[in-house]
Amino acid sequence: MSLARLSLASNICWSEYWWQFCPMGTFSLKVFQDWPGTQIYRQSDGEFYVRKGPIFANIILADEINRAPAKVQSALLEAMQERQVTEERQILDRMASTKTAFDVQKVITPEEILDVRSVIDQIYIDDKIKDYVVDIVCATRNPEQFGLELKSYINFGASPRASIFLALAAKAMAFINGRGYVTPQDVKSIGMDVLRHRVLVSYEAEAEDKTSEDIIQTIFDNIEVP
Repeated sequence: MSLARLSLASNICWSEYWWQFCPMGTFSLKVFQDWPGTQIYRQSDGEFYVRKGPIFANIILADEINRAPAKVQSALLEAMQERQVTEERQILDRMASTKTAFDVQKVITPEEILDVRSVIDQIYIDDKIKDYVVDIVCATRNPEQFGLELKSYINFGASPRASIFLALAAKAMAFINGRGYVTPQDVKSIGMDVLRHRVLVSYEAEAEDKTSEDIIQTIFDNIEVP
């Protein structure tokens, strides 16, 4: 994962950071004030300046995040979803590391990525396609409402947030295919990647060797396409 993080960051000219959340580890960043940064007083001009913490890196590898305190995980959710940091605290010095040299070609810049995101936001998605997305996600939670006998195979279905990201992913797929509008096939093409980890199968499904992909494919095969 570290190599993937370094390679991706080098590809797109972005900053990166590795976060080790092991509470007892040498490189622990386990308290709320560790991650956003701090204001430092500069005697030369009597002003405070901000020393940004690791949360401001473009790509972060969070190792053993489940071992971080609840308030740290909550703060990270704010940074990931709201894209803002509202607190500044004293941080630990960044750990020294020796990076293995490897040759990675830069293929895109942050500015170009932002431009692409702006274009994707303008991709048209019809209301019928939106309804199709909602039906697919709802079918993972209440399959019986769509005439599907899958309830016993599903412990937890996809949350409403899955609808948001499935629609966004479908718009991105339309962009990749050179279109300014979303089709049902875009939803199907990217849907498995969006949903497979969001649908948790039951013991009964495991006993019958059924995976979340099998469940999702059944839903795609049976939900009416607009």
